[in-house]
Amino acid sequence: MTTSKYLREMPFYNITTFELIEDVLFKTESIKQNLGKNLHADIFTVCDNDILKQLKFSYSTEDEFNRLVHSNNIELAVFHLNIRSLNKNHSGLIQLLQLYNLEFDVLILSEIWNYNLEFYDNILENYNFYYQAPITSKIGGVDIFVKKIVRVL
Repeated sequence: MTTSKYLREMPFYNITTFELIEDVLFKTESIKQNLGKNLHADIFTVCDNDILKQLKFSYSTEDEFNRLVHSNNIELAVFHLNIRSLNKNHSGLIQLLQLYNLEFDVLILSEIWNYNLEFYDNILENYNFYYQAPITSKIGGVDIFVKKIVRVL
């Protein structure tokens, strides 16, 4: 089974933009109450393995997140955000990251758009910046910030 087959089996894969807006913007509370539980079940119908069984899906505030972080031993911390233009929203990203009491190992940003990307190499001091700009349009693209490893000799 290929990755694209897995994606086609995920919920919302065939939903139109209009349907997504209708469901998310106008039925948000319903989705918040059901998405975590349903998404978890849907993922297991597609791919059942031991690592997935350990995943927990829920919404939390930054305070709830910070309490959870300190009560668990985290080996790898990965953060993903659809930023919808790194150029426009980079300062909001930095503010958001400051709310969390965790320095993520990997930050993945989708829909970075293709504006001034070379300027964002240094926005996060302790990270290396890699990106793939969108090819056929200004919209799209992804970047990854990987935490620099400091070795003490």
